[in-house]
Amino acid sequence: MSRIQIPINGISTTSAWQEGDCCSLVNLRPKNGALHPVAPRKELTEGLFQQYDIVFVHHVSSTAENWIGVVNVADNNGNDRFSVYWETRDGQPQNIVYSIEGKVNSVQQIGNTLSLITEDNIYYLFYRDNKYVFLDEIPQVPPIQIRPNHVDGLVSYFGSINDESIHSDNFIERIKGVLNATMYNLVNGYTDSAGSHEPKGPLLFDACFIRYAFRLYDGSLTKHSPPILVMPARSIVGVEGVGGSDSIKVISYAVTNDRLVADQSTVTVCGYNLELTYDLAFSGWENWKDIIQSVDVFMSAPLGVSSVENIRIDMPFSGYRHSTYNLIKGISKETLKKVSEASTFYFIRSILLGRIQLPSLGPKDPIDIFPSTDKDISTMENLIYQEVMSDNGFSNHKYGAGYSYAYNSRLHLANITTEFFKGFDSDYFLCPSSGDYPNGNYNGYKYKDAPGPECNQLVIEVEINTGLATEKVLLGNNSGAYANGSLYKMFLSGFLSYPDPRATRMTIYRLASFLGDDQIVRSRWDRVFSQPLKKHSFLSLSYYMRDDLNPIVASAIPVQTGEPDTNKTVSITEPNKMKVSELNNPLLFPNRNTYQISNGTILAMASNAIRISEGQFGQYPLYVFTANGIYSLNTGEGEVVYSTQSAPASYEVPTTGIVCPTPFGIVFTSSRGVCIISGQQVDLLTPQLQQPPQDLQIQTDERLEGVVLNLRANFVDFLKVIEYILYNSAENELIIHDKDAAFNYVYCFDSRQFYQSTEKIDGAVQNTFPDLLVIDGVKIKDYSESESSGSHVSLITRPLLFGTPDLKRLERMILRANLFGIQNPGDGKQSVLLNYYSMDEVNFRILRGMSLAPASRKDVDMGMFSRSKFRQFMLAFAGVVDEKSEIRFIEAEVEKEYQNTKMR
Repeated sequence: MSRIQIPINGISTTSAWQEGDCCSLVNLRPKNGALHPVAPRKELTEGLFQQYDIVFVHHVSSTAENWIGVVNVADNNGNDRFSVYWETRDGQPQNIVYSIEGKVNSVQQIGNTLSLITEDNIYYLFYRDNKYVFLDEIPQVPPIQIRPNHVDGLVSYFGSINDESIHSDNFIERIKGVLNATMYNLVNGYTDSAGSHEPKGPLLFDACFIRYAFRLYDGSLTKHSPPILVMPARSIVGVEGVGGSDSIKVISYAVTNDRLVADQSTVTVCGYNLELTYDLAFSGWENWKDIIQSVDVFMSAPLGVSSVENIRIDMPFSGYRHSTYNLIKGISKETLKKVSEASTFYFIRSILLGRIQLPSLGPKDPIDIFPSTDKDISTMENLIYQEVMSDNGFSNHKYGAGYSYAYNSRLHLANITTEFFKGFDSDYFLCPSSGDYPNGNYNGYKYKDAPGPECNQLVIEVEINTGLATEKVLLGNNSGAYANGSLYKMFLSGFLSYPDPRATRMTIYRLASFLGDDQIVRSRWDRVFSQPLKKHSFLSLSYYMRDDLNPIVASAIPVQTGEPDTNKTVSITEPNKMKVSELNNPLLFPNRNTYQISNGTILAMASNAIRISEGQFGQYPLYVFTANGIYSLNTGEGEVVYSTQSAPASYEVPTTGIVCPTPFGIVFTSSRGVCIISGQQVDLLTPQLQQPPQDLQIQTDERLEGVVLNLRANFVDFLKVIEYILYNSAENELIIHDKDAAFNYVYCFDSRQFYQSTEKIDGAVQNTFPDLLVIDGVKIKDYSESESSGSHVSLITRPLLFGTPDLKRLERMILRANLFGIQNPGDGKQSVLLNYYSMDEVNFRILRGMSLAPASRKDVDMGMFSRSKFRQFMLAFAGVVDEKSEIRFIEAEVEKEYQNTKMR
């Protein structure tokens, strides 16, 4: 007879189990060589006011935190909607926003801003002055309407500039000098024999582009406007022999004996400035004033279409004649290419949010003219030294994500849905007229000559090649929004664009009223413009530009159509792409921070960085879990967020988007079980649970129901429906949770063993590391503390062989343990210790059972057995004991029945 000690291990389901493994181990933690009861977790004094789908703790300072709850519901039409509450912890929650379209799948914190991420959009909450402001999605930057204002030219006699003779050999160079001097005098004023000429102030003399965008709190720019081609009010290119009177640079000269007659020769240069009309007090602007500082305006360098370097070189210069010519004869292909490829815009001014500049109503409402101020002058004189506008046309699109992650103060979006921008309102391109300029409104083209009629509405349609199909987006608007309600004819800048190079065509529809033959006014939709778009060489946009740079007007022969559908949206889902925001700015996602991760769907992202209240920080690689494997991205420097991307180093492929960072690596699920990745090493944590549990028929009766907890499940199937994997830092454990199951699987990193917990969990409170707080209905439980000392525990060992599969006689069995505070599990129920036997390793009958009366006991001896010759035995212990109890091992005296050394 030999005495055997068998340690009690965690759960296993494998065919080759170790002696002492359990088929069920409930609320008993294998740790430090023994089993320790796990009592129910402590319930916080303050619970939740109602049930939420997401509970997120927003850390607004080092000592203050706010509890945010999100409720997702479906409305009567089956559409997803969400509401957000602030659980103030001292009364009823405050409703921050109610019934917004969408379903929030994640909440992320960057400073005082919370991002509410849905599949197809991002909404923002901002905390200030002890309250939350729902910012909704980022607004579109309001249009700034730009009207060129003609400024009278200055006639300069050549003799008043320099008495040096001008002849055919130096004519062109001398004219350039005169032009430059004339422009200088027009701006600054001068005195000649005719008297004093007042300065006109800073002016523009060439075409340029104007572009603007929101300036955010961190200095970045977003929601870029289209580049607006600005042309002088007078024409750059005049009609031969006639156009001088309408041109921006004109020479009138007399020649005799191959010499210019100075006192009969003049040059006229017309400058212009811009009248700006805008309304930056858009709906909800005050909510955004801490996020959006201003609308900042940028300008290109002069485009060269009317540069003095571009003046004609074919001036007639023989005999005596008096002639008037436009000095700019035409716009060359090289100049047009320069215009179409202009991509550098320099900062010129800021306009504060909330400011309104409507057409002047008198001295109390002066017109905003650019350039006008001393600052404008200094800016223009040093234009190329000013800040250069970033190019991020994609900032006008909307983004949603299936998964998000905050790391190093950047918001990461993965499995992205992009809803294409519906296009710029025609007000961005409109050149409004406040009257009939005698010299023209836009490059000499007169507004009154534009084909009519005045329109009630313009709709711009853009065709986009998404890569899968050609789709159309349409944006409707009311033309002439800033013209005191007046209607306007279609009179647009000569450069139209859409902020995505995938756009291929632009079409404009017009709704206008007309008087029928029956004298009844009716409205009709017409297609008045349709042109292909070109991909810009340097900017993230497609464009159409008129070759003559004149305004874009309605077709003389419009095509009648039906009403365009402006409700249509176009979106694409890119499951293998990830976008990363700017540093400390979750509102801006530069295109340079877009990464394609393999060809598989991105399921999750995580890093090994230690989480603090504001998120994860460090130089650890970012793991991207995809349906094709796990990729790691190494952090970069400067503007490079991630420098290199490493392909999967393991054949383990994630099966869900559930991951859990731990100090030892990132835990994830695969087809084999639960794995952990650290560096490029992937290990399986659950080899002991890979097989389905053995189907054992264990005898029971009504006295044991609810006492012995035989909780068994196919672990691989269990993983397919879990909601969370949580890390309990207080006990160094993983909790694998399915809220519909009666228990959770728990993995102890210290012992590398599994047990089961009956702690009910409906969800986890997010952003509470290192604490682990879980939700049970409206109750909040803290995993670092016990609610009570009593714990309902249960264990059932796997079949005990005692060293041989043959028959053996069990003489005695003792459960070596310190059991404190043994209690009855319920009415008519007692804590029990059971011994089972079997001859076939499937059917187990009770050999002996013991009821344990309320008390404290050291070891439980089941006494001497008789007539107990069987092949397998099992031990079960169940009941309520104090948390301080400890179960160490099983001790048994066993006599082998056969000594057949020859295996006969």
